[in-house]
Amino acid sequence: MRQGVGKNIWICGGAEIAGRLIGKNMIDTYHLAVIPVILGSGVRLFGSSAPKTRLTLVETKKYNGIVEVIYDIANSDVVIRNMNKDDIEQVMQIWLATNVQAHDFIAETYWKGQFENVRKLIPASEVYVCEKSNKIVGFIGLSENYIAGIFVASNFQSYGIGKRLLDYAKGLKPELYLHVYQKNIRAVKFYQRENFVIESETVDGTGEKEFLMKTL
Repeated sequence: MRQGVGKNIWICGGAEIAGRLIGKNMIDTYHLAVIPVILGSGVRLFGSSAPKTRLTLVETKKYNGIVEVIYDIANSDVVIRNMNKDDIEQVMQIWLATNVQAHDFIAETYWKGQFENVRKLIPASEVYVCEKSNKIVGFIGLSENYIAGIFVASNFQSYGIGKRLLDYAKGLKPELYLHVYQKNIRAVKFYQRENFVIESETVDGTGEKEFLMKTL
């Protein structure tokens, strides 16, 4: 299935199937839900045959009294580095696809109309790409302390790539600020979880309202 056409494979099952996949090193990301019930006794989550595996926490969520923790395998196949000229085509395709997907309240023609202008400007910008297994899966654009945007390929969203890029930027800059469309609720909530606060409200060239958000 991995070698065929398609996106991520979601496996929802018990300890037996998880243990088999862990033993074959076929799990990249774990979504574990902590349910507030004290059982008092039980068995190991993945059984006694699962090998020791180091994980990296990438995101936590809470809903309906449940805490969901998301872990990636702690390995060296995820790298953040400076963008180079050979990356521009991949970066621009992610830029276009992400804007169209995240901003369905703005006509797709708007983003396509901005494509060539952004393509000319981006080589001179401060851009960092995130690679997974030598494939660019996201990037962040900065202008001094301003985040021009965080963009993640659609089949790698909800896997902590955006958070990794943001954490990388936090390590470079003492403070950060950005604009985000009010209707992009998912992005607003993401930045609020990452300790950004709403400073003011503006309207951009499309006529859509934006929040100016800054780090605490």
